[in-house]
Amino acid sequence: MEEIELLEEQENKDYLAKLLEVLKESTKENSIIVEFNLEISQSSYKVNQYNLDGSIKEYEEKLILTKEEIIEKVIKPFLKELLKNRKILINNISSYKENTSSLKIISEDNNMCKINGLDNTNATYLSELVEKKMEQSINQAKIDERGVGNALGFILSIVLFATIIMLMIFTNNFK
Repeated sequence: MEEIELLEEQENKDYLAKLLEVLKESTKENSIIVEFNLEISQSSYKVNQYNLDGSIKEYEEKLILTKEEIIEKVIKPFLKELLKNRKILINNISSYKENTSSLKIISEDNNMCKINGLDNTNATYLSELVEKKMEQSINQAKIDERGVGNALGFILSIVLFATIIMLMIFTNNFK
């Protein structure tokens, strides 16, 4: 029984490792689209990499896990990695077939993750996970802008202070 669990755990890591390897290939010259299809009978994911020169690399792999296992062991870790150092522009839930939802996430560098076949609870949860990251990015940008303003203000204050001291020294020397 433990051997089966170890094999399943290794398969989970393999799925995730392949997906994370695809993310490493992301550049400004290509778009990577990862689409998860969570079906009752057979779940899978499909990856398309569209390059600037018009070439396309694609592959699809069947997932031998339950929906919940796919969400917990593959999708959540993948999303966390996708959200690292990427600004998310679109986070959208739409209806899909048979009372399920589809979640679409598009980053600033034109990478997309689409998850089809989610129940409403999981779709909302994953969307909120992305939303939190979007809010953190916005807050960090505001802090960064303030940081630049504070640094410029500090430098300007030093220059102004140095100018006043220099004027005081020169005016005392001429008297």
